[in-house]
Amino acid sequence: MIKLSVNEVIKTLDGEPIKNEKAEVITVKTIMVNALCSSFEDEKGLDNVEKMNRWVLAKKVNGTKDALELSVEDASKIKTLVFKGYGLVIAGYIADLIDGVKE
Repeated sequence: MIKLSVNEVIKTLDGEPIKNEKAEVITVKTIMVNALCSSFEDEKGLDNVEKMNRWVLAKKVNGTKDALELSVEDASKIKTLVFKGYGLVIAGYIADLIDGVKE
C-alpha cells in the first residue's frame, strides 16, 4: 500500500504553490479526482467496468480528509491518468509523491 497526503499543495519546481484561474491553490486531491474523472482521446472504447472503477476510486480520493492509502495498482492508474491530463510540472509532482521521491 502507498500512503499519501491528499491535501498537500502542488508546487512549482521553485517551491511556489500552483494556483488555478481563481487564484486558489491546487491540491493533490484536486488533481487526482480530475484525472480519474476525465475522458482521454486514446480511451474512446473504455468499458463501463473501468469507468465505474475510476468513479469509485475518485469518490474514495475525494472523501479522504488527509491520508489516503492506495494499492500499487490504483496508484499506478492515477499516475498514468495524471500524465495524460496534465503538464509535466503537475504530473511530475504527483509521480514523485506516489513514488516516494523526496526533494
